[in-house]
Amino acid sequence: MKVHQTTLLLLLFVSACSRDHENSMPPPPTGLQAMMTGKWTINNVTTLYFDSTGEPFGVGKNLYVTPPGYYFQFNSNSTWMEVLADTLSINGMEGTYSIAGDSSFILVNPAAPGPETCIVDTLTSSMFVFHHERSTHYNGVTPGFLRYRFHMTRGN
Repeated sequence: MKVHQTTLLLLLFVSACSRDHENSMPPPPTGLQAMMTGKWTINNVTTLYFDSTGEPFGVGKNLYVTPPGYYFQFNSNSTWMEVLADTLSINGMEGTYSIAGDSSFILVNPAAPGPETCIVDTLTSSMFVFHHERSTHYNGVTPGFLRYRFHMTRGN
């Protein structure tokens, strides 16, 4: 009987170790994260201006066409980097991200005041468009918000 108990305990110990090893490897990304993973060249950023009711404010929008070399890199380990220069000698912004739903994710930049909730507008194998919003006061008085829409293509 003792032989069976010892064998049973040994099997439980080995199987527990085996499961711990399997759990130490993160699962491969799926869904939104898998589609986001990679290098995305920033083609342009549109800034849209709204008052506190959501109506367009002032000129309504500004389109900024980015110089070559600006990009986002989303990694499968939930880290990201944004490079706003055509050489890597200038450090970019970086942090972590998490998937918040079927069409949203949260960017965390340790240098920013807080996490940014981002909404995916379009995501295909070659195009990624997302936006996030920040509150503001126009002329220091009128409350409203700014929406930043990033239009990106995969690669280079």
